[in-house]
Amino acid sequence: MKQFSTSAMSDIAFLLLLFFIILAVVSVQTSPPITPATAEGVADFLKTSSIISIDKEGNFYLDNQEARLDSIPHQKQYALLAHRDSPYSMISPLIDYLSKEGSVVLVCLVEAKR
Repeated sequence: MKQFSTSAMSDIAFLLLLFFIILAVVSVQTSPPITPATAEGVADFLKTSSIISIDKEGNFYLDNQEARLDSIPHQKQYALLAHRDSPYSMISPLIDYLSKEGSVVLVCLVEAKR
């Protein structure tokens, strides 16, 4: 039986490990691709409120950080921004959760279909 050196295998494994570590460090969190609706007074409200965004896949973001529904903290008011293609069935559980948690003011910014 012929013997062969396995040192090349360890080099390849190390390079792959290094490659995946670099990729993990380079990936950054970006805000969801949502353009909020425009209305009078919206800019001032968005500066003073926490923003919950929902992208078209139904993912939740709290102030541009991805969040699970049960990890959203209790606050008195929120601004809710949803992608224009998000169906109400994705938004309804969030509204129900926030109302059960005692949020008093929930401003939903919507844009009329064109």
